[in-house]
Amino acid sequence: MNPSRAPSSKQFLIDRIVNQATVDRVQLTEIEIRMLGFSEATANARDLEAAQAFERDFDDHEYEAKIATLIRHAYERDKENGNLEPWSHALAQIAGRDLYLHVMLELAGVEKDAVSALFSDWHFSFYGLLPPTLCLVGAVVVGLSPFGARLIRNDVLRFSIAVLLLATPFALKRISKMRSLIRRI
Repeated sequence: MNPSRAPSSKQFLIDRIVNQATVDRVQLTEIEIRMLGFSEATANARDLEAAQAFERDFDDHEYEAKIATLIRHAYERDKENGNLEPWSHALAQIAGRDLYLHVMLELAGVEKDAVSALFSDWHFSFYGLLPPTLCLVGAVVVGLSPFGARLIRNDVLRFSIAVLLLATPFALKRISKMRSLIRRI
């Protein structure tokens, strides 16, 4: 791994939890740390072996409560230091992924808190919501309004432009993800 490169969003969260365990003097075993990044969808043989050992040797409710407490402490510490942007970014990046970590994040209440902080941030409102909103309004104006019909008389062309406007935010998001994957390589 290139040391100048930032860790993945999942790894950022795992690192924050492990660091907080050190600060709080809470012992985490190798299996407990490995389970922080566990996902059935991407698990390899070693991950599945760790999951079996975890199921056999650990109480998942105790583990989840312990990790949720560490997450909450780490989050609160970063909140006090004004360092929530990496949390918002990491949580947005792992949203929708099949990770065991989501259970502890939900218990800690961090995902909801970070999302509300993200929506209160003017950067998100301006850069995150404005472009898709403009594309949607443009598609409606071009595709469905009398003004759009007068502006572009060909129905097929008008419909095509409206579809392209609707697809633009999704295409830009996909391009952004591909760029971030290329940077990781």
